[in-house]
Amino acid sequence: MRHTRTCRAERAGMRGFALAVVMMLSAALLAIGAATFDLVKATLRVTGNLSQRVQAFHAADAALSMCERRIAAGNLDALPAASAGEPREWRRQARFDDAASAARHVAQRWPAAATPPQCLIEQWLVAGSPGTRRYLITARGFGVRPDDQAWLQAIVTQDAAGRIVARWRSVAARPF
Repeated sequence: MRHTRTCRAERAGMRGFALAVVMMLSAALLAIGAATFDLVKATLRVTGNLSQRVQAFHAADAALSMCERRIAAGNLDALPAASAGEPREWRRQARFDDAASAARHVAQRWPAAATPPQCLIEQWLVAGSPGTRRYLITARGFGVRPDDQAWLQAIVTQDAAGRIVARWRSVAARPF
C-alpha cells in the first residue's frame, strides 16, 4: 500500500513536469513561426522593390534607345552646349520638370509606371574635331511609385561621315 502511494505521488510530479515541457516547446514553436513570418514579409518587400527597380530600368533603357534613334535620324531637339566640358543640365530638376526640355519620346502612358520615361538630349562641345558632334543623353524611367527611378546615360558621338558611336553608362545616384 505504501508503495502505491509513492508511485502515485511520483506520477503526479511527472505530469506537472510534462506540462511545463509542452508549454516550453509550444512557446519555442510560436517564436519560430513568428520569426519565419517576419522573414517572409521582408523577402516579399525586397522582391517587390527589386521588381520596381527593374521596371524603372527597362523604361529608362527604352527612352535612351528612342533618343539615340532620334539622333541617328537627325531628328533632334537637343539643348545647346553651354560651355566646354561635360554638360550639366541633366543635374537640374527644372529641366526634367519642363516637358519641352525633357522630351517624352515614348507613348503618353507607360505600362504600370507612375510617369512615362523621359530623356534629355544635350549637345557636348568637341574641341579640335570639326564636323564631329557629341551628345549626352540622360534617360529617367519610373516604376509604380514616382520614387522608383532608374537613371541611364549614353554618350553619342557622330563624326563628319555620319558614323555614330554610343557609350552607355549608369547614373549611380539620383542627381536631385
